[in-house]
Amino acid sequence: MPRVRLLRWLSASLGLWLSWTSTLLPAADPGAIVQTRSDARVWLPTAWEQLSPAVRAKIGSIVDQPTIAARSETEEFFCSEALYQWLLDHPDRVSLAWRHLGVPAVTIRPTARQSFSWTDSQGSELVWKTVARGTNGRVWYAEGFFHLGVLLPKVPVKAVAVLQHTTLFDPKDRSRIRHSVEVYLQTDSAAAKVVMKLLGPSAPRMAHAGATQLLLFFSGIAQQLERRPHLYEVLVETK
Repeated sequence: MPRVRLLRWLSASLGLWLSWTSTLLPAADPGAIVQTRSDARVWLPTAWEQLSPAVRAKIGSIVDQPTIAARSETEEFFCSEALYQWLLDHPDRVSLAWRHLGVPAVTIRPTARQSFSWTDSQGSELVWKTVARGTNGRVWYAEGFFHLGVLLPKVPVKAVAVLQHTTLFDPKDRSRIRHSVEVYLQTDSAAAKVVMKLLGPSAPRMAHAGATQLLLFFSGIAQQLERRPHLYEVLVETK
């Protein structure tokens, strides 16, 4: 059961973020390929120097030494830039829209300072916020802990998700979004042994699936809106 709960939690935690080394994403202007303290390199939507020292330290430490990391496939779907950005800014409303459609989705709550949180009945908690953004992407930073069970210790986690997106237009001038995400998850050495023992050889597959699910969380609702316009009311209704 701990393994099942861990996989469920990883999938629920913003879709998830999990490959074994950081990889180089194709750059999209504006943006920057940055090299952190080690050989890890990652595309960011803004110049490294424009980030605060605190944010650079958080991102660098996780990208340099992730417990698990992964990159999604590139996905394209019809959506306006304005709507896509709104969905990224309101994951709590996206989650509500999924539940309105009858699709199980975690409850996401907005918190102070433009952050969002997710909790479960076992006492697990994840809090995240956008720490960098640019024309073609953004960076989410998250931290929290996962409770495997009553007799097991809490697993502390930190994560970074780097989303890259571009707006394209077809011959009929319809806009579509092309996006991908690179995700990194880090925990302490003791917890890492527990996580890797529970995941075993399924870790790379779960990593890729989690990154893909993060993209689908947003793109799926954007596509549903074209077929079910009433979802707009769900997204903007008064809480």
